[in-house]
Amino acid sequence: HLRPFQQQLEGFDRHLARGLRHLLQLPNNATAECFYAPVSRGGLGLLPLTELHAAFQVAHGWQMLNSKDPAVRRITRVQLRQIVDARHRIDSRAREGRDEELCELLLNSQLGTSPDAPPKRRNGDIGSLWVDVQCHLRTLGLKLATAPACTDTGSEAATLQLRVPHHDKWLDHRTVL
Repeated sequence: HLRPFQQQLEGFDRHLARGLRHLLQLPNNATAECFYAPVSRGGLGLLPLTELHAAFQVAHGWQMLNSKDPAVRRITRVQLRQIVDARHRIDSRAREGRDEELCELLLNSQLGTSPDAPPKRRNGDIGSLWVDVQCHLRTLGLKLATAPACTDTGSEAATLQLRVPHHDKWLDHRTVL
């Protein structure tokens, strides 16, 4: 998993804005807002790399959680369980059969407030895709949840699903990116 530093992405954004100013023969003190404004508003419609990277990490995490390959789903759950074990004190009996719920609570930043899982440490010394996804979900105001069963399509309730504010349906493999 690629985890570039935020400073590197911001630096590349600055370099891109400087190059576009030169290419479009704009003064050096011209704002870069026109590059990032939507096309419908007269801008170029570019996304800052930090936002694009956050969106890709959330989408990649969702794809791993909901992969059609059971081995990928199992590896994902094991990685999340390792983070839970490193960050929280959880009784093994309390954890039994609750892996999906623990994954959801961890990624939604709600596990630390649970009385069953007091935190072991306060600092964020664990770096992984899942910690980044947790941070991005919190920053973007998104939450993973259980999608209800649909009688029309015959689909069962699905855990660890994502819905974004601008889309009225739960995301699937075609709409996540």
